[in-house]
Amino acid sequence: MSDTLVPVFIGNYLVSRQYERYMNLVAGMEFVGPSKRRIAGVVGGFHWMAGNVILAGLGYAIRDWSTLQLTCALPGIVFQLWWWWVKYWTACYFCFCIFVYTIKCSNVEALIRV
Repeated sequence: MSDTLVPVFIGNYLVSRQYERYMNLVAGMEFVGPSKRRIAGVVGGFHWMAGNVILAGLGYAIRDWSTLQLTCALPGIVFQLWWWWVKYWTACYFCFCIFVYTIKCSNVEALIRV
């Protein structure tokens, strides 16, 4: 059973990632006019090209594969932790603001009734 589920899961994941990239491209093209879509598509692919160039440079500079793997993986791990932290503290701040607003509104209601 696991022999068939793993390739199906990986295949579905890769297809969904490609679909997501395509939808981002289409959504990005909606923001520019028809005459500028070619330029926007080319500029939109620069981040992918720059990432490949940087990866090739790192591969040339760092010959040990385990160090190269660590060098490539650590920024992503740090970014994921940072993103979790930002979402957590933003949610906490938002809940605090709602709490303060509720308290202010309840005090106003109490003053109006008196």
